[in-house]
Amino acid sequence: MAEYDLQIYCEACNQTHPKGVKVQLDGGPARQISVGAYYADKHIPRELEAFVNSEAVCPNTGTMFKQNDLFKIFLIPL
Repeated sequence: MAEYDLQIYCEACNQTHPKGVKVQLDGGPARQISVGAYYADKHIPRELEAFVNSEAVCPNTGTMFKQNDLFKIFLIPL
């Protein structure tokens, strides 16, 4: 299994932030790619789906946000 860091684009400050979680996926991507691009023709695994649908905190503004655009949530191989 490969391990990935999740990063999310924040609309409030226009930056990408680490989600603060690591996910292990079978057959995941070898390079950084958005969840939307990688899983365009595939079902998103349950291990990843729970994290994708949760809120994050912007470290610059301190506000909670949820990114609904899967093309703005990134898998970063570790």
